[in-house]
Parts: sequence; C-alpha cells; structure tokens
Amino acid sequence: MGSCCGALCRELDIRNLGLKFHEPRAFSESPALPLPLFIFYRAFLGSFFVAAYVYVVLEYQSYLIILHFAYWSLAFVALYFIFGCLTSIWQLLCGSSLVQSSEGTSKTSGYHFLEHPLGDTSCALRPGERDDDKDLSRKLPRLNLLAWHHEVLWVLNSIAADTSVVVLVAYFSFWFHGLHFTIAGYIDLVQHIAPFLVMFIDSFVHGFPVRLLHVIYANIFGAVYVVFTIIYILTEVPDLKGNPTTFPSLEFGNTPIIYTAWLAVYIGVGFLVAQLFFYLMYKIRCALIKSGE
Repeated sequence: MGSCCGALCRELDIRNLGLKFHEPRAFSESPALPLPLFIFYRAFLGSFFVAAYVYVVLEYQSYLIILHFAYWSLAFVALYFIFGCLTSIWQLLCGSSLVQSSEGTSKTSGYHFLEHPLGDTSCALRPGERDDDKDLSRKLPRLNLLAWHHEVLWVLNSIAADTSVVVLVAYFSFWFHGLHFTIAGYIDLVQHIAPFLVMFIDSFVHGFPVRLLHVIYANIFGAVYVVFTIIYILTEVPDLKGNPTTFPSLEFGNTPIIYTAWLAVYIGVGFLVAQLFFYLMYKIRCALIKSGE
C-alpha cells in the first residue's frame, strides 16, 4: 500500500506536468509492432478517421456540426494518427543516420536517443524497462530529449484519448435510443464508438507514457470548446429548445449559462475519469511488458 501511495505521489509531481521524456523513439516506434507496420497502422487509422470526418461534412452539409463535441473529438483523433504517422515516417527515414556521440547520446535532424547510463527506467518502449525506481524518477523528469513534434504528438494523444471517452459516455447517455438497422444508423454508431475503441487499442500499441497531470491539456481544449459554445449560443441561437438534438442536455436548464455550466462540469469530470482510465491502461501495459521479460 505504501509503495502504491509513493508511486502516486511521484506521478503527481508538478514536474510531470511538462512534456519531458528521456526517450524520443517511444513516440515514433512501437513496443508491439515493427516500425514499417506501425507506420501503416497509424496511416490506415488516420485515413479512416479523415474519411469519416469528410463523410460527416458531406452528409450533413451544415455548419451546426461544429457544435457537436463528437466531431471535435473525431478531428483530434484523425489529427493524432496523421501526425503520428508523419513522426514515424521521419524516424524511419532519419533514424538510420544516427551517429553515436561520446556521451552516449546520438543526434540527427532533431531526434535524440539516449542510452541512459543509470539503466532503463521506463516501461514505455521495450521489455526490461522500469518506471518505479525512486532515485531515477527524481532525475528523469528533468531530462528532456523530445523535439517539438514529439511534444505536440503527446498533447494530441491526451486530447484525443480523453475526448473519446467523453463522447462515448455522452452518446449512450443522450443520443442513443436503440440501434437503427440502417446504413446511417451503423455509421452513426461507429462514429461515436470507434474513436474510443481505437484509442484504447492504441494505448497498448504506442510506446510513450501517460501522465495524470496531462489532463490539463485536455481541459484547456474543453475550456475552448465551452467558451466557443456559449459565444455561439448567445449570438446565434434565440431558443435552445428549438433544436433538442443539437442541445441534448436541456433537461438541466434552457438558459445559456446553465447549459454551458453543466457542459463544463461534465467535460471536466469526464476528462479526469478518462485520464485515470488511460493511466491505468498504461500501468497494465507496463505490467505486461515486465511479465514478458
């Protein structure tokens, strides 16, 4: 019990709020797939979600889709996989030109790979790595060998993963009223479920860690969405009850302030639960890697 509390306290260290990590390859490679297959995996999923988003735009042909949180989430999931694919392609093209330096660090075109002299300390990349060493955990958060594209990918992952959980719960809470056995019904179901399923699987495929404090990045996005929503409602929507499909939580109140207040609470709590869930998946991934040693 004491070790669990100690690990939680170390995880909640304010330094973990930053986008710092000692192994850049964890963001471009996979502990489960060879790099070429990992690139195909990211490219396929990115293309799938881009196609889904294009379908939504062409099908509804209405600017009102920008109010639906689900389509914001869909866009971030697509962006995460496309950007991740480009990051992995960059690693494939430039990784072979690494030149080892005397300090044990090699550099090329913004990529830096460190063979840490104190030993492997992250279960993010390959079997044998550790994430629970007290002495090393005090040192590694200060060590950052990530380029800007690794940091952007990390933020995109946090937003895409957390929003996918919120969308899944919201869909079955407000919109789902039984499966419609039509093409449109199946597509609608897939659009709201697929992001979560894919991000869940991806949590075991990608190589980088999940930090509890990174929920702040999803909350920043959530705040932007809430502010956008209330501005749009105040300027463009004379009556919230005029479109209950677009504004499903009217049971909480039909005034813009009450509506967006509940929206903010739901998103904030939802992101926290989602981050805890994916952090647990990360720890399970660590345990699976260690058991495979």
